Amino acid sequence: MDGEKHWYVAYVMSCRERKVAETLGMLGYEYYLPVQRRVRQWSDRKKIVECLVLPRMIFVRCNETDRRRSLNDVPGMYKYITFGGPFKPAIIPDREM
Repeated sequence: MDGEKHWYVAYVMSCRERKVAETLGMLGYEYYLPVQRRVRQWSDRKKIVECLVLPRMIFVRCNETDRRRSLNDVPGMYKYITFGGPFKPAIIPDREM
């Protein structure tokens, strides 16, 4: 069970989503940071920007040992969403990702 990988949802500090994603990638974790491209218009120009779909959240695919380790290894990540008690992390099924 410990070696089986699942998708977890992690809370990150405000405005640190992209930096946490970069750090997770450098450490070899599989992650998903949902972004959406939007056109923003200023008085003199239009620009396409990437906006976060779920601010302060990132999805991480790892096993239980790596999940616990990532909280210490990745600055800006501070907890995983739990369900059914404080020590039972919420697991997202692969088909829903």
